[in-house]
Amino acid sequence: MIGPSSPASPPPPRSATIVTAAVALLVAGGGIALWFLRGMEIIEATSRGDFFAPLDAFVAYQREQHPGDLSLEGLRRMHGAGYVAIALLATGLLAGGLGVIHRRRVGAFLHRFFLTPEGPLNLGVFRIIVFGSLLLTVDRSAGVIRAAAERGADLRVAPFGWSAFAAHVPSSAALADAALWVLGIAGVTGLMGFMSRTSALIAFLVGTYALGLPNLFGKVDHGSHHLIWFLALLAASRCGDGMSVDAIIRGVRRAGRGDQPAVTPSPAYALPIRFAWLLLGVLYLFPGLWKLLAAGPMWVAGDAVKYHLHRKWILLDWIPAVRIDRMPLVYRAIGAGTILFEISFIGLILFRRTRPLAFIAAELFHFSIRVFMRIRFVALQWCLLVLIDWSRLFAAVGRGLFRVPLAVVYDDGCGFCRRVVAALRTLDWLDRVEWVPARDRTAVERAGLGALPPAALARDIHVARGEEVRPGYAGYQLIARRLPLLWPIVPLLHVWPVTAIGARGYRKVADTRTTCGPDQLRNARPEQRRLWPVTTVGIVLLAGNTLLGLAGITSSWPLSAYPTFAGPVGPDQIVERMVLVIADGTERVVPPRRRLGGVAPEHWLRQVRTLVAEPPPERARRFAALWADLQRRDPSLDDVTGVRFYRDRVLIDPDARDEPPVERTLVAEFDVTR
Repeated sequence: MIGPSSPASPPPPRSATIVTAAVALLVAGGGIALWFLRGMEIIEATSRGDFFAPLDAFVAYQREQHPGDLSLEGLRRMHGAGYVAIALLATGLLAGGLGVIHRRRVGAFLHRFFLTPEGPLNLGVFRIIVFGSLLLTVDRSAGVIRAAAERGADLRVAPFGWSAFAAHVPSSAALADAALWVLGIAGVTGLMGFMSRTSALIAFLVGTYALGLPNLFGKVDHGSHHLIWFLALLAASRCGDGMSVDAIIRGVRRAGRGDQPAVTPSPAYALPIRFAWLLLGVLYLFPGLWKLLAAGPMWVAGDAVKYHLHRKWILLDWIPAVRIDRMPLVYRAIGAGTILFEISFIGLILFRRTRPLAFIAAELFHFSIRVFMRIRFVALQWCLLVLIDWSRLFAAVGRGLFRVPLAVVYDDGCGFCRRVVAALRTLDWLDRVEWVPARDRTAVERAGLGALPPAALARDIHVARGEEVRPGYAGYQLIARRLPLLWPIVPLLHVWPVTAIGARGYRKVADTRTTCGPDQLRNARPEQRRLWPVTTVGIVLLAGNTLLGLAGITSSWPLSAYPTFAGPVGPDQIVERMVLVIADGTERVVPPRRRLGGVAPEHWLRQVRTLVAEPPPERARRFAALWADLQRRDPSLDDVTGVRFYRDRVLIDPDARDEPPVERTLVAEFDVTR
């Protein structure tokens, strides 16, 4: 950092900026020309798998995840997205070059962003949000977790990166119940802020296991990945220093050893929240980028949104009351807005003034996909509250409710008084109380109580609100009005016989307490707040999610890219269907939303998709295990003698839903042994 007497560093030469912009434009122009002349040849080579090894591997992976989406025809529809990819590359070069040229400004901004001191209140609210979302998720997912724990290891389909040990993860109904109980207890203690970091560590470890069990059977849900990330950040941070039982206990203990000052702002309280913001930014960024790269023009000026809606509706076997698919201007605006929101979100969260805009845009985004696609990210929506500056908000509320601040003068030579004040000041979330030690005459005079003799201040606590001064129990009545957690009991403090009991009890304690001399007081040493644990965890989480996002890998746990909806789309799509052969020879098509044995269709369909690709002996063995599991849970399958799996190419327009498939391919057929 440049000191006051240091000469200002010279600005970078303008020519460097011009050269950087020229290089970016040259790359963009050359790339667009190459793509215009050879783009289709590159697409066809990619479809054959003989163009560029990393890109070929990515296409092969996406074909495995979404059969039928990346056909040659689908890849040809992505031709327009090549221009978008070139523009993004040129933009990245320009941004990187300007970042290097203006590295001093960039470094100063990053220093302010990550290391600006902050109080513990925001981190305390973040802890409450995360543990509250965890309890909500555990409650909603308990049945799914128990069902997954009872399924055999032969049915598992390893998420990305889990192939070596997914089959060895222990599971049983008893183990799942124990994990749910532990998560429930850790969630409650973490919510209260009791043993906060230990609760976060336990919730992280047990949550990674319990919430990951349903992801071992083909379909990876993305409703709880971010909770695991945030729990890891909380476990590495000082998340119990604000709005917590831990803060009260620590304050009381330290007050017993000396005159405890207020908790001082520190980067240790800001850093975990900054990493949480960036993780949210990465979560949204890569779905937006992959939409642009895969079918960008179709999202803005084409029918990509309409086709994605139709595809989701056919999988849900549902049609919304409002048919926005018949409103081209509306769904194209939604497509452009979606990409703009997802890409710009990480930039909006970097600045205080645009952060509320990011929060509002994210909530509107999730509300719209819930209404039109029935996709719910409830826990993620709650976690978006971390974008709000609660400390600033609470302070503004405090100024609005209490125009005149409250000055509390207490006997700092009394250990009991120090402990009481230490406990109360942790509840001063509105920041409208000034805590003044009676032996600090300068602070007493500044509070307007200099006329009171030292003996009176040592005998009783005095609370000043402007010209009004209340000693003793009446002072505590004023204090309670300024502490939100005590608001429920404020009316009781003014009702007889509570007033009589309170005044008498206060008098007895005040007259019998002991005090010490000035030479016996010692100030508690400030606590060391290390940054390296949360920095290490944050960098690992960011790096892992960024790498998976760049690769477009959405089927991993607990790090992962979130769903991209970036695959090629058109009026016809591949739909996987199960047809049951009944004992009397008739056939019965399993409806798209039919749960088999309590297993959601997206889960058993994903399992089927995986086992179809395996060699015949292994395929038959795994299917037998899958069917035995489904039949054990669903008695209505007892009359089934055979099962056929088809990949149908169907028209996904809701108005054409009753039409027969355009093309039907039998991919697997099994006899069922009863």
